[in-house]
Amino acid sequence: MYSEAAVYPFCAVVGQERAKKALLLHAANPLLKGVLLAGESGTSKTTLIRGLAALLQERRRINIPLHVDNERLFGGVDTAAALRYGIRKILPGLLAGADGQIVMVDDLNLMSERTLHAILAVVEQAGYEYERKDGEEACWQSSSFMLLGTMNPEEAGLKPGQLDRLGLYVRVETSLDPVERAEITRRRLAFERNPNDFARSFEPASAALQEQLVQTRRRLSSVSIAKPMLRKGSGLIPAMIVITDGKANAGMAPGLDLWPEIRRIGHRISAGGIQTLVIDTEQGFVRLGYASKLADCLQAQYFRLDELDAGRIERAVRNLVQEQNRAVPGLF
Repeated sequence: MYSEAAVYPFCAVVGQERAKKALLLHAANPLLKGVLLAGESGTSKTTLIRGLAALLQERRRINIPLHVDNERLFGGVDTAAALRYGIRKILPGLLAGADGQIVMVDDLNLMSERTLHAILAVVEQAGYEYERKDGEEACWQSSSFMLLGTMNPEEAGLKPGQLDRLGLYVRVETSLDPVERAEITRRRLAFERNPNDFARSFEPASAALQEQLVQTRRRLSSVSIAKPMLRKGSGLIPAMIVITDGKANAGMAPGLDLWPEIRRIGHRISAGGIQTLVIDTEQGFVRLGYASKLADCLQAQYFRLDELDAGRIERAVRNLVQEQNRAVPGLF
């Protein structure tokens, strides 16, 4: 057995590259407004988040219980002080201590809608108002933190509006690769036998990743938008990347014939001379092809998401940029 205080190293997790990438992106840029890892039990969701928190030694990990009440979350009256001394004292809540830290919510989808809404509102506003004493004006409590959550979609889902308020959503799948599964088992057994020795074996990789994050944050802070990109004028032709299954807006068309609505959207965008790339996210054996039709109307480059890799996406975006550069020489 191993101590509950022992943390499985982030770098020791086998596979789950998309989940790792999302978490590291948020670590580099806290403005991403949170990461939600969704998958069945046993897919390393919580392990990855705890491992990342251990990497980010400058930040504390604060766990928010599913059934937390408003007083515990935002602060409330110190009942003991009120009963013992007859004074009204406000105790700070969990989110007051979360400023600059990591907030973790396991099974976020099982949290009450009201509580989840309140937490997401704090993420968006980087703080919240609270009342100190009766008759006094409300005060502002800064609370800017990294929100990291997990969920099992088989237990309950989230409303689209809730998902939209989270920065990154990553579906985490169980590995079916026998080699990966064997390595996962080997590492887990080694960790359980001696967690400290196991963690030490990954210290060089962890240190390298920490340094990479430091350098990434430094570069990010120096990134600025070039002046030509801020120009407004008749010679500037914007570019757009559309990631869609083509159904959302078309679904609002009256009746069953959705093609006129798709054509209307496409022609409205293309009329402005916008260079466009369409990435079709539609999945399943039966595909309606709305995104493909939209790409035709836009005269856009078209790709299916399940056929793309990082290299092909990069080349497609570069081609889009080159098209725009031909329209406005020297823009990039």
